[in-house]
Amino acid sequence: MALQTAAADHGVRCAVALVPADMGVIGARWGTDADYRAAWKADLDSFAAEPETARFGPEGVDGFMNAITRDAAASRLAQRAPDLADRPIFVAGGRKDPAAPFADHYAPLVEALRVAKAPFAALEFDGGHNPSEASAAAQGFIERTCFGR
Repeated sequence: MALQTAAADHGVRCAVALVPADMGVIGARWGTDADYRAAWKADLDSFAAEPETARFGPEGVDGFMNAITRDAAASRLAQRAPDLADRPIFVAGGRKDPAAPFADHYAPLVEALRVAKAPFAALEFDGGHNPSEASAAAQGFIERTCFGR
């Protein structure tokens, strides 16, 4: 969700997404695949339990996902890449990610960032949906690129 937020708010100077989950991809399956919906609903509800971490608006996760589902194509991160092209972006994706499969979530985003000529760094790792494998690289990117240390 960090990249969706950054795409919508040009005041965000730099963005990092570890194992980005493309809400447009999720929204496209949300209404048609009950098992998929249940798995993602549990994840999103766990985020919603910590309002300082994720804000889903007054209608909560269901309202947020209903809005995403109504316009899933426009919510795809690849579609938002041009809105990210004016600031540094770091993305990391796990090739074995069962929650946000690499080919559906990460690879299209990276290609769209390339096409948009966004200033980005990308890290692919062999693991799954565990951003700890990329956290040191993300921290270095933030320190060098976002804060110029």
